[in-house]
Amino acid sequence: MKMIAGRRAALTQESALKDTTTMAGSVYDDAVRAVRAGELTADEAVNQLIDLMTDGEILGLLDGDSPRLLLPLIPILLDRVPFVAGAVARLGIPGIRFSDGGRGVVIGASTAFPVTIARAATWDPSLEERVGIAIGVETRARGANYSASVCVNLLRHPGWGRAQACYGVPAQGRRSVFPCRLGPD
Repeated sequence: MKMIAGRRAALTQESALKDTTTMAGSVYDDAVRAVRAGELTADEAVNQLIDLMTDGEILGLLDGDSPRLLLPLIPILLDRVPFVAGAVARLGIPGIRFSDGGRGVVIGASTAFPVTIARAATWDPSLEERVGIAIGVETRARGANYSASVCVNLLRHPGWGRAQACYGVPAQGRRSVFPCRLGPD
């Protein structure tokens, strides 16, 4: 209860803060422009953004963005829109727009690929690169910027829930890293 009361107080404090958008856009947009122009390093820009965040906003990044009542609806919502986490609207930080699915993008009408472990059985890295590029393009086209379609963890137990989404146990001496790109920002 104490944590909830503290979070509510922090949210009230945040709403009282002045708007941090500028004429050119948000503080986040300004930081991105400064990094791209070489005026700031990425670390400097991140530190400046963190300095502008309230304690409540920082804590909000640590505990997730899903209201408890929304959690049962996540499986239904995941096929319609990206799941957003880590957004800080006051600063214009867009957060991560997540798509999940062991067979590719699960938002809207997207391609259903064979699961990762089946594709790995082809031992064809060029095929996996083409699938990875297609997943990246479809992920972006659906409004997401992070995809958990491919799991690069080693399979340690066949009963693991994400077993089909990983490449399995790599053969000794064989390269097992297959690329999956989301493309440039």
